[in-house]
Amino acid sequence: MSMGEVILQKIKDAYGIALDEIHTGGGCYALEGRLETGHWIVATDLDCHSFRSRLGFEWDGPAMGWCVGIYEDDNGWWSEEAVLQVTDDAAAAWQLPKLIEFALSQLQSSNYPGREIMLSDDTARTR
Repeated sequence: MSMGEVILQKIKDAYGIALDEIHTGGGCYALEGRLETGHWIVATDLDCHSFRSRLGFEWDGPAMGWCVGIYEDDNGWWSEEAVLQVTDDAAAAWQLPKLIEFALSQLQSSNYPGREIMLSDDTARTR
């Protein structure tokens, strides 16, 4: 099993979310899945590489960061605006499960709509 498959399996085992890699256009990629609530969860690295190429880049260099967005459903597709977005511009590929865990914990909060959370140096900043 590749490192990417291990990471995705860990997410599926821990949170019941099967993430699929999709091409979003213009050479950009995202990992997407559905939550039991009907929301979409979408994870992209900050340069929109495919997951496999991202792992190769990080093997040779610095972490590329993650953005995890949670969206309402819009007729079988994710809505334009995220109801919650968590970004960590220094997170490595292997840290995706923890970012998803954090995003899910924030989604359960009663005042999540429209929140953007930037993580840096273990400190959360919200807007």
